[in-house]
Amino acid sequence: MDPIDPNIDPLLAQECNLIGTGIAVDLTAAGKTGVVMNALYDFWGPGRHYQAYHGGLRILTESASARLASPITVRPDEIETSQPGFLPRQRSWNYLQPWLGGQWRLRDIVDDQLIAMESVLYQAATRREDLLRNFYRIGLRATERSSPWAFVIPARQRDPAAAAKLIETLQFGQVEVDRATQPFQAGGQKYDAGSYVIRMQQPYSSYAKTLLERQSYPGDPRHPPYDVTAHTLPLLLGVDAVAIDAPADVPLEPAGAVVAPRPPALSIPARIGVYQSFVPSDDEGWTRWVLEQFGVPYRSVTNPDLIAGDLRRRFDVLVFPDQRAATISAGYREGEMPDQYTGGLAEHGAQALRRFLAHGGRLVFLNRSTDYALRSLGVNLKPVPPADYGSPGSLLNVVLDASSPLTQGLPAQIAIWSEDSPAWDVPKGSPARVAARYPQSGILASGWLMGERSLAGKAALVDYPIGPGRVILFGLRPQYRGQSWQAFQLLFNALRLAAADSAKHE
Repeated sequence: MDPIDPNIDPLLAQECNLIGTGIAVDLTAAGKTGVVMNALYDFWGPGRHYQAYHGGLRILTESASARLASPITVRPDEIETSQPGFLPRQRSWNYLQPWLGGQWRLRDIVDDQLIAMESVLYQAATRREDLLRNFYRIGLRATERSSPWAFVIPARQRDPAAAAKLIETLQFGQVEVDRATQPFQAGGQKYDAGSYVIRMQQPYSSYAKTLLERQSYPGDPRHPPYDVTAHTLPLLLGVDAVAIDAPADVPLEPAGAVVAPRPPALSIPARIGVYQSFVPSDDEGWTRWVLEQFGVPYRSVTNPDLIAGDLRRRFDVLVFPDQRAATISAGYREGEMPDQYTGGLAEHGAQALRRFLAHGGRLVFLNRSTDYALRSLGVNLKPVPPADYGSPGSLLNVVLDASSPLTQGLPAQIAIWSEDSPAWDVPKGSPARVAARYPQSGILASGWLMGERSLAGKAALVDYPIGPGRVILFGLRPQYRGQSWQAFQLLFNALRLAAADSAKHE
Protein backbone atom coordinates (compact mmCIF):
# COMPACT_ATOMS: atom_id res chain seq x y z
CA MET A 1 0.00 0.00 0.00
CA ASP A 2 1.00 3.66 0.00
CA PRO A 3 3.48 5.17 0.05
CA ILE A 4 5.32 3.81 -2.96
CA ASP A 5 8.95 4.85 -3.36
CA PRO A 6 9.02 7.29 -6.32
CA ASN A 7 12.11 5.44 -7.60
CA ILE A 8 9.96 2.37 -8.30
CA ASP A 9 8.66 2.47 -11.87
CA PRO A 10 4.85 3.00 -11.98
CA LEU A 11 4.53 0.17 -14.49
CA LEU A 12 6.14 -2.24 -12.07
CA ALA A 13 3.88 -1.11 -9.22
CA GLN A 14 0.84 -1.66 -11.44
CA GLU A 15 2.06 -5.16 -12.26
CA CYS A 16 2.33 -5.92 -8.55
CA ASN A 17 -1.27 -4.75 -8.18
CA LEU A 18 -2.22 -7.01 -11.09
CA ILE A 19 -0.56 -10.14 -9.70
CA GLY A 20 -1.77 -9.45 -6.16
CA THR A 21 -5.35 -9.00 -7.30
CA GLY A 22 -5.07 -12.25 -9.25
CA ILE A 23 -4.03 -14.05 -6.07
CA ALA A 24 -7.03 -12.60 -4.23
CA VAL A 25 -9.31 -13.77 -7.06
CA ASP A 26 -7.94 -17.31 -6.91
CA LEU A 27 -8.17 -17.51 -3.11
CA THR A 28 -11.76 -16.28 -3.20
CA ALA A 29 -12.62 -18.71 -5.98
CA ALA A 30 -11.28 -21.51 -3.77
CA GLY A 31 -13.75 -20.50 -1.06
CA LYS A 32 -11.24 -18.80 1.22
CA THR A 33 -12.42 -15.93 3.44
CA GLY A 34 -10.42 -13.34 5.33
CA VAL A 35 -8.47 -12.39 2.19
CA VAL A 36 -7.10 -8.84 2.32
CA MET A 37 -4.90 -7.01 -0.17
CA ASN A 38 -3.40 -3.51 -0.34
CA ALA A 39 -2.93 -3.37 3.43
CA LEU A 40 -0.34 -3.54 6.21
CA TYR A 41 2.85 -3.13 4.17
CA ASP A 42 4.03 -0.08 2.27
CA PHE A 43 6.10 -0.26 -0.94
CA TRP A 44 9.06 1.66 0.42
CA GLY A 45 12.66 0.68 0.86
CA PRO A 46 15.17 -1.58 -0.91
CA GLY A 47 15.61 -3.65 2.23
CA ARG A 48 12.35 -5.43 1.39
CA HIS A 49 12.07 -4.61 -2.31
CA TYR A 50 15.50 -5.16 -3.87
CA GLN A 51 14.07 -6.61 -7.06
CA ALA A 52 11.69 -3.67 -7.54
CA TYR A 53 14.76 -1.55 -8.40
CA HIS A 54 15.87 -4.14 -10.94
CA GLY A 55 12.71 -4.52 -13.00
CA GLY A 56 11.37 -7.44 -10.95
CA LEU A 57 8.07 -7.91 -9.16
CA ARG A 58 7.93 -8.65 -5.46
CA ILE A 59 4.76 -10.19 -4.05
CA LEU A 60 4.35 -10.78 -0.31
CA THR A 61 1.82 -13.36 0.81
CA GLU A 62 1.41 -13.86 4.53
CA SER A 63 -0.99 -15.90 6.62
CA ALA A 64 -2.01 -15.58 10.23
CA SER A 65 -0.12 -18.07 12.36
CA ALA A 66 -1.30 -21.04 14.36
CA ARG A 67 0.49 -22.22 17.50
CA LEU A 68 3.34 -23.76 15.55
CA ALA A 69 1.60 -26.90 14.22
CA SER A 70 -1.22 -26.89 16.80
CA PRO A 71 -4.64 -25.53 15.77
CA ILE A 72 -6.02 -22.47 17.54
CA THR A 73 -9.57 -21.28 18.06
CA VAL A 74 -10.22 -17.56 17.73
CA ARG A 75 -13.34 -15.96 19.16
CA PRO A 76 -14.92 -13.05 17.25
CA ASP A 77 -14.12 -10.67 20.12
CA GLU A 78 -10.43 -11.64 19.92
CA ILE A 79 -10.05 -10.35 16.39
CA GLU A 80 -8.09 -7.10 16.38
CA THR A 81 -10.24 -4.04 15.76
CA SER A 82 -7.87 -2.15 13.50
CA GLN A 83 -5.00 -2.76 11.12
CA PRO A 84 -3.33 -0.33 8.68
CA GLY A 85 -5.37 -0.32 5.49
CA PHE A 86 -8.50 -2.18 6.62
CA LEU A 87 -10.79 -2.99 9.53
CA PRO A 88 -10.79 -6.77 10.07
CA ARG A 89 -14.39 -6.93 11.27
CA GLN A 90 -15.80 -4.85 8.44
CA ARG A 91 -16.32 -5.55 4.77
CA SER A 92 -14.43 -3.21 2.44
CA TRP A 93 -13.24 -3.09 -1.19
CA ASN A 94 -9.94 -4.75 -0.29
CA TYR A 95 -11.43 -7.12 2.32
CA LEU A 96 -14.66 -8.35 0.81
CA GLN A 97 -15.29 -11.45 2.95
CA PRO A 98 -14.13 -10.96 6.55
CA TRP A 99 -13.10 -13.97 8.63
CA LEU A 100 -14.84 -13.58 11.97
CA GLY A 101 -13.32 -16.37 14.01
CA GLY A 102 -13.26 -20.14 14.33
CA GLN A 103 -10.58 -22.80 14.14
CA TRP A 104 -7.33 -21.98 12.37
CA ARG A 105 -4.83 -24.69 11.48
CA LEU A 106 -1.45 -25.20 9.89
CA ARG A 107 -3.37 -26.94 7.09
CA ASP A 108 -5.20 -23.66 6.35
CA ILE A 109 -1.90 -21.81 6.10
CA VAL A 110 -0.42 -24.39 3.73
CA ASP A 111 -3.53 -24.35 1.53
CA ASP A 112 -3.53 -20.55 1.29
CA GLN A 113 0.14 -20.39 0.39
CA LEU A 114 -0.11 -23.14 -2.24
CA ILE A 115 -3.02 -21.35 -3.90
CA ALA A 116 -1.07 -18.09 -3.87
CA MET A 117 2.06 -19.70 -5.32
CA GLU A 118 0.14 -21.48 -8.08
CA SER A 119 -1.67 -18.22 -8.88
CA VAL A 120 1.64 -16.42 -9.38
CA LEU A 121 2.97 -19.20 -11.61
CA TYR A 122 -0.23 -19.29 -13.66
CA GLN A 123 -0.23 -15.52 -14.20
CA ALA A 124 3.46 -15.50 -15.11
CA ALA A 125 2.89 -18.23 -17.65
CA THR A 126 -0.19 -16.74 -19.28
CA ARG A 127 1.25 -13.20 -19.41
CA ARG A 128 4.83 -14.18 -20.13
CA GLU A 129 5.28 -11.93 -23.14
CA ASP A 130 3.70 -8.94 -21.39
CA LEU A 131 5.97 -9.35 -18.37
CA LEU A 132 9.10 -9.64 -20.52
CA ARG A 133 8.12 -6.66 -22.63
CA ASN A 134 7.44 -4.57 -19.54
CA PHE A 135 10.77 -5.59 -18.00
CA TYR A 136 12.41 -4.12 -21.11
CA ARG A 137 10.30 -0.95 -20.88
CA ILE A 138 11.19 -0.42 -17.23
CA GLY A 139 14.92 -0.74 -17.96
CA LEU A 140 14.64 1.54 -20.98
CA ARG A 141 12.94 4.26 -18.95
CA ALA A 142 15.70 4.04 -16.35
CA THR A 143 18.32 4.67 -19.04
CA GLU A 144 16.45 7.85 -20.00
CA ARG A 145 16.58 9.31 -16.48
CA SER A 146 17.80 12.90 -16.54
CA SER A 147 17.38 14.14 -12.97
CA PRO A 148 19.82 13.94 -11.41
CA TRP A 149 22.34 13.35 -14.16
CA ALA A 150 24.75 11.58 -11.81
CA PHE A 151 26.07 11.20 -8.28
CA VAL A 152 29.71 11.91 -7.49
CA ILE A 153 31.61 10.19 -4.69
CA PRO A 154 34.63 12.51 -4.26
CA ALA A 155 38.06 10.92 -4.14
CA ARG A 156 38.86 12.70 -0.88
CA GLN A 157 36.92 11.03 1.94
CA ARG A 158 37.23 11.05 5.70
CA ASP A 159 37.00 7.25 5.63
CA PRO A 160 38.19 5.81 2.27
CA ALA A 161 37.29 2.27 3.38
CA ALA A 162 33.68 3.34 3.94
CA ALA A 163 33.59 4.91 0.47
CA ALA A 164 34.87 1.64 -1.00
CA LYS A 165 32.15 -0.20 0.93
CA LEU A 166 29.53 2.05 -0.63
CA ILE A 167 30.83 1.47 -4.16
CA GLU A 168 31.08 -2.26 -3.53
CA THR A 169 27.42 -2.30 -2.44
CA LEU A 170 26.32 -0.46 -5.57
CA GLN A 171 28.27 -2.80 -7.81
CA PHE A 172 26.79 -5.79 -6.02
CA GLY A 173 23.42 -4.43 -7.18
CA GLN A 174 24.71 -4.38 -10.80
CA VAL A 175 25.16 -0.60 -10.90
CA GLU A 176 27.76 0.62 -13.38
CA VAL A 177 30.34 2.85 -11.70
CA ASP A 178 32.87 5.05 -13.50
CA ARG A 179 36.00 6.82 -12.28
CA ALA A 180 37.21 10.24 -13.41
CA THR A 181 40.57 10.07 -15.15
CA GLN A 182 41.25 13.80 -14.68
CA PRO A 183 40.13 16.58 -12.32
CA PHE A 184 36.79 18.05 -13.33
CA GLN A 185 34.17 20.56 -12.34
CA ALA A 186 30.44 19.87 -11.99
CA GLY A 187 27.61 21.65 -10.24
CA GLY A 188 29.92 24.50 -9.28
CA GLN A 189 32.37 22.23 -7.43
CA LYS A 190 35.81 20.88 -8.30
CA TYR A 191 36.60 17.18 -7.99
CA ASP A 192 39.89 15.31 -8.06
CA ALA A 193 40.83 12.60 -10.50
CA GLY A 194 39.83 9.24 -9.08
CA SER A 195 36.41 10.47 -7.96
CA TYR A 196 33.64 7.96 -8.62
CA VAL A 197 30.76 8.95 -10.91
CA ILE A 198 27.49 7.00 -10.92
CA ARG A 199 25.52 8.09 -13.97
CA MET A 200 21.74 7.70 -13.83
CA GLN A 201 21.42 6.70 -17.50
CA GLN A 202 21.57 2.96 -16.85
CA PRO A 203 19.04 0.14 -16.32
CA TYR A 204 19.45 -0.13 -12.54
CA SER A 205 19.87 3.54 -11.73
CA SER A 206 16.77 3.39 -9.53
CA TYR A 207 18.71 1.20 -7.11
CA ALA A 208 21.64 3.63 -7.01
CA LYS A 209 19.40 6.66 -6.68
CA THR A 210 17.35 5.34 -3.79
CA LEU A 211 20.49 4.34 -1.87
CA LEU A 212 22.36 7.58 -2.47
CA GLU A 213 19.68 10.23 -1.99
CA ARG A 214 17.93 11.36 1.18
CA GLN A 215 14.44 10.05 1.75
CA SER A 216 11.35 12.13 2.50
CA TYR A 217 8.71 9.64 3.59
CA PRO A 218 5.24 11.12 2.97
CA GLY A 219 3.69 9.70 6.13
CA ASP A 220 0.58 10.84 7.96
CA PRO A 221 1.19 11.44 11.71
CA ARG A 222 -2.06 9.60 12.38
CA HIS A 223 -0.72 6.50 10.62
CA PRO A 224 2.96 5.89 11.47
CA PRO A 225 5.04 4.02 8.88
CA TYR A 226 5.02 0.25 8.97
CA ASP A 227 8.78 -0.11 8.83
CA VAL A 228 11.99 1.83 8.33
CA THR A 229 11.80 4.98 6.22
CA ALA A 230 15.45 5.82 5.49
CA HIS A 231 18.21 3.98 3.67
CA THR A 232 20.67 6.71 2.68
CA LEU A 233 24.00 4.88 2.52
CA PRO A 234 26.25 7.97 2.49
CA LEU A 235 24.76 9.02 5.85
CA LEU A 236 24.96 5.51 7.32
CA LEU A 237 28.56 5.07 6.17
CA GLY A 238 29.78 8.61 6.71
CA VAL A 239 30.65 9.16 3.04
CA ASP A 240 30.36 12.38 1.03
CA ALA A 241 28.10 11.98 -2.02
CA VAL A 242 26.90 14.81 -4.27
CA ALA A 243 24.01 14.81 -6.75
CA ILE A 244 24.86 16.48 -10.07
CA ASP A 245 21.73 17.82 -11.75
CA ALA A 246 23.07 18.98 -15.11
CA PRO A 247 25.22 16.92 -17.50
CA ALA A 248 28.93 17.59 -17.09
CA ASP A 249 31.93 17.02 -19.34
CA VAL A 250 33.82 14.44 -17.31
CA PRO A 251 36.56 12.16 -18.68
CA LEU A 252 35.51 8.74 -17.40
CA GLU A 253 36.58 5.13 -17.46
CA PRO A 254 34.93 2.05 -15.93
CA ALA A 255 35.94 1.77 -12.29
CA GLY A 256 36.32 -1.98 -12.41
CA ALA A 257 35.45 -4.16 -9.43
CA VAL A 258 35.85 -2.30 -6.14
CA VAL A 259 36.28 -4.48 -3.07
CA ALA A 260 36.27 -2.80 0.31
CA PRO A 261 39.25 -3.82 2.45
CA ARG A 262 38.44 -6.17 5.29
CA PRO A 263 38.30 -4.15 8.50
CA PRO A 264 41.48 -4.49 10.52
CA ALA A 265 41.14 -6.20 13.88
CA LEU A 266 40.58 -3.59 16.55
CA SER A 267 42.81 -3.53 19.59
CA ILE A 268 40.33 -3.40 22.46
CA PRO A 269 41.83 -5.38 25.42
CA ALA A 270 38.63 -5.18 27.43
CA ARG A 271 36.85 -8.30 28.63
CA ILE A 272 33.52 -7.89 26.86
CA GLY A 273 30.26 -9.68 27.56
CA VAL A 274 27.20 -9.42 25.30
CA TYR A 275 23.89 -10.11 27.05
CA GLN A 276 21.90 -12.86 25.35
CA SER A 277 18.31 -13.08 26.52
CA PHE A 278 16.41 -16.32 26.06
CA VAL A 279 13.87 -14.19 24.19
CA PRO A 280 15.51 -13.79 20.76
CA SER A 281 16.68 -10.31 19.73
CA ASP A 282 17.91 -9.68 16.19
CA ASP A 283 19.88 -6.72 17.53
CA GLU A 284 21.84 -9.10 19.75
CA GLY A 285 22.82 -11.05 16.65
CA TRP A 286 23.86 -7.90 14.81
CA THR A 287 25.91 -6.79 17.83
CA ARG A 288 27.87 -10.04 17.79
CA TRP A 289 28.23 -9.91 14.00
CA VAL A 290 29.72 -6.41 14.04
CA LEU A 291 32.16 -7.29 16.82
CA GLU A 292 33.25 -10.36 14.87
CA GLN A 293 33.77 -8.38 11.64
CA PHE A 294 36.24 -6.15 13.45
CA GLY A 295 37.95 -8.95 15.35
CA VAL A 296 36.72 -7.87 18.77
CA PRO A 297 36.60 -10.82 21.19
CA TYR A 298 33.55 -11.19 23.43
CA ARG A 299 31.57 -13.74 25.42
CA SER A 300 27.81 -14.24 25.37
CA VAL A 301 26.21 -13.86 28.79
CA THR A 302 22.87 -15.54 29.52
CA ASN A 303 20.55 -15.03 32.49
CA PRO A 304 22.11 -17.79 34.65
CA ASP A 305 25.61 -16.51 33.87
CA LEU A 306 24.71 -13.02 34.97
CA ILE A 307 22.63 -13.95 38.02
CA ALA A 308 25.50 -16.12 39.27
CA GLY A 309 27.33 -12.86 40.05
CA ASP A 310 31.06 -12.30 40.47
CA LEU A 311 30.84 -10.41 37.18
CA ARG A 312 33.72 -8.02 37.79
CA ARG A 313 36.18 -10.89 38.01
CA ARG A 314 35.12 -12.01 34.51
CA PHE A 315 34.20 -8.81 32.65
CA ASP A 316 35.16 -5.18 32.25
CA VAL A 317 32.05 -4.25 30.26
CA LEU A 318 28.66 -5.80 29.55
CA VAL A 319 26.67 -4.80 26.44
CA PHE A 320 22.88 -5.00 26.42
CA PRO A 321 21.49 -4.99 22.85
CA ASP A 322 18.17 -3.41 21.89
CA GLN A 323 15.39 -5.09 23.89
CA ARG A 324 12.48 -4.00 26.04
CA ALA A 325 13.20 -3.56 29.75
CA ALA A 326 10.28 -5.80 30.68
CA THR A 327 11.68 -8.59 28.50
CA ILE A 328 15.11 -8.29 30.10
CA SER A 329 13.56 -8.43 33.56
CA ALA A 330 10.91 -11.11 33.02
CA GLY A 331 11.79 -13.11 29.88
CA TYR A 332 9.43 -15.89 28.86
CA ARG A 333 6.53 -16.67 31.19
CA GLU A 334 6.34 -20.07 32.84
CA GLY A 335 4.78 -22.52 30.41
CA GLU A 336 5.79 -20.60 27.28
CA MET A 337 9.08 -22.47 27.01
CA PRO A 338 10.87 -25.30 28.82
CA ASP A 339 11.65 -24.26 32.38
CA GLN A 340 15.37 -23.66 31.76
CA TYR A 341 14.49 -20.95 29.19
CA THR A 342 11.88 -19.06 31.21
CA GLY A 343 12.31 -15.98 33.36
CA GLY A 344 14.62 -13.01 33.07
CA LEU A 345 17.14 -11.21 35.22
CA ALA A 346 14.57 -10.33 37.89
CA GLU A 347 15.85 -8.76 41.10
CA HIS A 348 18.79 -11.15 41.51
CA GLY A 349 20.16 -10.11 38.14
CA ALA A 350 19.69 -6.42 38.92
CA GLN A 351 21.59 -6.89 42.18
CA ALA A 352 24.44 -8.58 40.33
CA LEU A 353 24.65 -5.64 37.93
CA ARG A 354 24.66 -3.13 40.80
CA ARG A 355 27.55 -5.02 42.42
CA PHE A 356 29.32 -5.01 39.06
CA LEU A 357 29.04 -1.20 38.95
CA ALA A 358 30.12 -0.92 42.58
CA HIS A 359 33.35 -2.69 41.67
CA GLY A 360 34.09 -0.40 38.71
CA GLY A 361 32.32 -2.31 35.95
CA ARG A 362 30.91 -0.66 32.81
CA LEU A 363 27.47 -1.26 31.34
CA VAL A 364 26.48 -0.31 27.77
CA PHE A 365 22.77 -0.21 26.92
CA LEU A 366 21.58 0.09 23.31
CA ASN A 367 18.30 1.71 22.31
CA ARG A 368 15.28 0.32 24.20
CA SER A 369 17.40 -1.56 26.72
CA THR A 370 18.37 1.83 28.20
CA ASP A 371 14.99 1.83 29.93
CA TYR A 372 16.22 -1.09 32.05
CA ALA A 373 19.04 1.08 33.41
CA LEU A 374 16.52 3.75 34.39
CA ARG A 375 14.14 1.28 36.03
CA SER A 376 16.53 -1.10 37.75
CA LEU A 377 19.98 0.46 38.19
CA GLY A 378 19.37 3.94 39.57
CA VAL A 379 20.09 5.99 36.44
CA ASN A 380 18.23 9.21 37.20
CA LEU A 381 17.29 10.70 33.83
CA LYS A 382 13.97 11.95 32.49
CA PRO A 383 13.12 10.37 29.13
CA VAL A 384 11.18 12.28 26.50
CA PRO A 385 7.67 10.71 26.51
CA PRO A 386 7.51 8.21 23.60
CA ALA A 387 4.10 9.54 22.59
CA ASP A 388 5.62 12.96 21.86
CA TYR A 389 7.65 11.86 18.82
CA GLY A 390 8.02 9.08 16.29
CA SER A 391 10.92 7.86 14.15
CA PRO A 392 10.32 4.20 13.22
CA GLY A 393 13.59 3.84 11.35
CA SER A 394 15.02 7.23 10.37
CA LEU A 395 18.37 8.98 10.18
CA LEU A 396 18.55 11.91 12.58
CA ASN A 397 21.25 14.55 12.98
CA VAL A 398 23.11 14.86 16.26
CA VAL A 399 25.88 17.16 17.42
CA LEU A 400 28.80 15.44 19.14
CA ASP A 401 30.79 16.68 22.12
CA ALA A 402 34.32 16.63 20.76
CA SER A 403 35.79 16.39 24.26
CA SER A 404 33.96 13.15 25.11
CA PRO A 405 36.00 9.95 24.81
CA LEU A 406 32.91 8.36 23.24
CA THR A 407 33.09 10.57 20.14
CA GLN A 408 36.79 10.41 19.30
CA GLY A 409 37.57 9.95 15.61
CA LEU A 410 34.21 11.31 14.44
CA PRO A 411 33.18 14.66 12.89
CA ALA A 412 31.27 17.32 14.82
CA GLN A 413 27.90 16.20 13.44
CA ILE A 414 26.73 12.80 12.24
CA ALA A 415 23.45 11.08 11.40
CA ILE A 416 22.39 8.31 13.78
CA TRP A 417 19.88 5.50 13.29
CA SER A 418 16.77 6.17 15.35
CA GLU A 419 14.12 3.48 15.63
CA ASP A 420 11.72 5.21 18.02
CA SER A 421 14.88 5.54 20.05
CA PRO A 422 14.87 7.10 23.52
CA ALA A 423 16.09 10.60 24.24
CA TRP A 424 16.63 12.28 27.60
CA ASP A 425 16.39 15.66 29.23
CA VAL A 426 19.63 16.11 31.17
CA PRO A 427 19.31 19.07 33.57
CA LYS A 428 22.19 21.16 34.81
CA GLY A 429 23.80 19.64 37.85
CA SER A 430 23.21 16.08 36.67
CA PRO A 431 26.21 13.76 36.93
CA ALA A 432 25.47 12.65 33.38
CA ARG A 433 27.72 13.76 30.56
CA VAL A 434 26.05 14.19 27.17
CA ALA A 435 28.19 12.92 24.30
CA ALA A 436 25.59 13.40 21.52
CA ARG A 437 22.71 15.85 21.47
CA TYR A 438 19.98 16.68 18.98
CA PRO A 439 20.26 20.18 17.46
CA GLN A 440 17.57 22.79 18.04
CA SER A 441 16.30 22.42 14.46
CA GLY A 442 16.99 20.40 11.32
CA ILE A 443 16.97 17.08 13.17
CA LEU A 444 15.65 14.90 10.34
CA ALA A 445 18.42 13.85 7.96
CA SER A 446 16.48 11.22 6.01
CA GLY A 447 13.19 9.38 6.41
CA TRP A 448 10.26 10.44 8.61
CA LEU A 449 10.05 12.19 11.95
CA MET A 450 7.09 13.26 14.00
CA GLY A 451 7.50 15.62 16.96
CA GLU A 452 10.84 17.23 16.12
CA ARG A 453 10.31 19.92 18.77
CA SER A 454 10.18 17.28 21.48
CA LEU A 455 13.68 16.09 20.58
CA ALA A 456 15.28 19.52 20.10
CA GLY A 457 18.29 19.87 22.37
CA LYS A 458 17.74 16.48 24.05
CA ALA A 459 20.47 13.93 24.72
CA ALA A 460 20.97 10.91 22.45
CA LEU A 461 24.15 9.45 24.00
CA VAL A 462 24.87 9.73 27.71
CA ASP A 463 27.75 8.71 29.93
CA TYR A 464 26.36 8.25 33.47
CA PRO A 465 28.63 7.51 36.45
CA ILE A 466 27.37 5.36 39.32
CA GLY A 467 30.00 5.20 42.03
CA PRO A 468 33.21 3.84 40.51
CA GLY A 469 31.17 2.27 37.71
CA ARG A 470 29.70 3.77 34.59
CA VAL A 471 26.54 3.31 32.52
CA ILE A 472 26.57 4.37 28.87
CA LEU A 473 23.15 4.91 27.31
CA PHE A 474 22.78 4.80 23.52
CA GLY A 475 19.56 6.47 22.37
CA LEU A 476 20.17 4.89 18.97
CA ARG A 477 21.10 1.60 17.34
CA PRO A 478 24.81 2.18 16.61
CA GLN A 479 25.21 -1.17 14.82
CA TYR A 480 21.83 -1.24 13.03
CA ARG A 481 21.76 -4.37 10.84
CA GLY A 482 25.46 -3.95 10.21
CA GLN A 483 24.73 -0.85 8.11
CA SER A 484 25.37 2.19 10.34
CA TRP A 485 29.10 2.00 9.66
CA GLN A 486 29.99 5.46 10.91
CA ALA A 487 28.20 4.98 14.24
CA PHE A 488 30.11 1.75 14.90
CA GLN A 489 32.85 4.04 16.18
CA LEU A 490 30.62 5.21 19.04
CA LEU A 491 30.21 1.63 20.23
CA PHE A 492 33.88 0.80 19.80
CA ASN A 493 34.83 3.92 21.77
CA ALA A 494 32.52 2.81 24.60
CA LEU A 495 34.35 -0.51 24.72
CA ARG A 496 37.75 1.19 24.60
CA LEU A 497 36.69 3.45 27.45
CA ALA A 498 35.83 0.40 29.53
CA ALA A 499 39.30 -1.01 28.90
CA ALA A 500 40.97 2.27 29.89
CA ASP A 501 38.85 2.58 33.02
CA SER A 502 39.61 -1.01 33.98
CA ALA A 503 43.35 -0.34 33.71
CA LYS A 504 42.98 2.66 36.03
CA HIS A 505 41.17 0.61 38.68
CA GLU A 506 43.73 -2.16 38.50
